Amino acid sequence: MLSPTQRQLSMVELADRGMTLQQIAARLGVSVTFVQRELARVACMVLDGTYTPTPLPIEVAAVRGGDVAH
Repeated sequence: MLSPTQRQLSMVELADRGMTLQQIAARLGVSVTFVQRELARVACMVLDGTYTPTPLPIEVAAVRGGDVAH
């Protein structure tokens, strides 16, 4: 079963923080095309059910009915 690489997980984390593809690419020293391709691979893993990402804070709040720990 495939799982995301550490680099892919770093890209997902940066995207979760709201960074653009351009910002992620600049931060990691790679091309925007590379970031797009790697995030698409992670998205395929999610759709295939082989990877379940950590929920975003807003997703946690929705499940808990708005109760977000700070």
